[in-house]
This record gives sequence, structure tokens and C-alpha cells, in this order.
Amino acid sequence: MRSTRNFARHSDLLASVALHSAEEVRAASRARRRRRRTVAVLGTGALGSLGAAVLTGSTAWLGVTIVFDVLLAVFVTALLQAKAERFEKVAPVVSIDLTAQRDVGDVEATPSIRIVGA
Repeated sequence: MRSTRNFARHSDLLASVALHSAEEVRAASRARRRRRRTVAVLGTGALGSLGAAVLTGSTAWLGVTIVFDVLLAVFVTALLQAKAERFEKVAPVVSIDLTAQRDVGDVEATPSIRIVGA
């Protein structure tokens, strides 16, 4: 399993290098490491302060735990929003007047829109 995962990781890396410059790949890798480290620090801080709060029975440590939890939630939310924005495709918006009616014999018909393709 490990060799299969390593092969997939190296194949993905080679594919990304073919599409992007080396500097872009390095910058993305550094950003990914920073994000992982930040999540690890916040998670460790939350678990560590929770452990300290339980062991000591201190409400101050519980407050520190809540602060870490809030910071972790805010960071993860920001990451998810950034990911959603990155994958959102921006399409031009065209206004179409569908209120105009035309006569087809003695039947009134509104124009319809047909979208073909994706």
C-alpha cells in the first residue's frame, strides 16, 4: 500500500510540474506545509490545554482550550472558503428579457432558453 501511495504521490507531482512552473509548485508545497503546521499547532494546543484543564480542574485552562478551539474553527473555515473560491468558476452573467411575448397564431408564447453543454 505504501509503495502504491508513493507512486501516486510522485505521479501527481510530475503531472503538476508539467502544468506549472517549479516555483509555483514549491510555493504551493510551502503553503501546504504552513497550513498543516498551523492546524497541528492549534489542534495540539486545544488537546493539551484540555488535558491540563481536566487534570488541574482549572477554569483558566478551560478558557485557553476554548480559545484554541475557536481559532482552529476559524482557520479551518477560512481554508474551506478559500478552497471553495478556488474551484468556483466565474462565468459571465448575461441578462435575458423573458417578459417579452410574441404571438404565434392565437397562442401567446414566451421565449424559452435551451442550454446545451456544460
